[in-house]
Amino acid sequence: MIRIGMLDDNPNDLNAMEQWLQTQADVHIEWRCHTALEAYQLLKHSTIDLLIADIEMEGLTGYELAERLRAQGISVDIIFVTGHSGFAVHAFDLDVVDYVMKPISPSRMEKALQRFRSLNAQTDGPKLTIQQQGDMIVVSENDILYIERTGRSSTIHTATEEISTYQSLQEIEQELQSTQFFRTHRSFITNLKKITQFAPYTKHSLEIKFQGSDKRALVTKKNLKTIQDQFPILS
Repeated sequence: MIRIGMLDDNPNDLNAMEQWLQTQADVHIEWRCHTALEAYQLLKHSTIDLLIADIEMEGLTGYELAERLRAQGISVDIIFVTGHSGFAVHAFDLDVVDYVMKPISPSRMEKALQRFRSLNAQTDGPKLTIQQQGDMIVVSENDILYIERTGRSSTIHTATEEISTYQSLQEIEQELQSTQFFRTHRSFITNLKKITQFAPYTKHSLEIKFQGSDKRALVTKKNLKTIQDQFPILS
């Protein structure tokens, strides 16, 4: 299911887009809003797969929203819609999925949505295979927020599920293919691309907050400095 957020300051355009999206069997509309600032707040606290956004709006523009999301490490695919053709070059500089001119035809929007489907089918990313009571469970590494060791078991946390295994963190760490994972604490391996904020926790560690989730991991202050040296965007 494709989870979609919609942003347009024109209610008629927003309604027309929503009606068309409701004809797509694999689409679920998570939210709709009229300002980029409202969309920004929603994106900080909810997880969607695709944002369909107007460009020209009062206050924060669609471009500025996209740039802010990239700077904050908030990952979401974007399809821009606009009534002006002159924005196309800058839109693709932001690595968006597509750029659709208004008035939007169903066939053109179908093409843009199919492009999103194809890109995600090709770039679903590496998989982690977990051993669980004789079974093998496969999870996309891109879906993992963090992996936690508690007692004799490890738990893989995604935004929607928890998968337990008797494999150690060291064993799991050796299986991970993505370079976006870092041993932030002796009990945690964290997906750096999912981090949105660090908060005080104890004298020697901080709490890690994640995009679209209430779940929390930990990072030692020593490891935080290493992360920020390697990934300045998290400073």
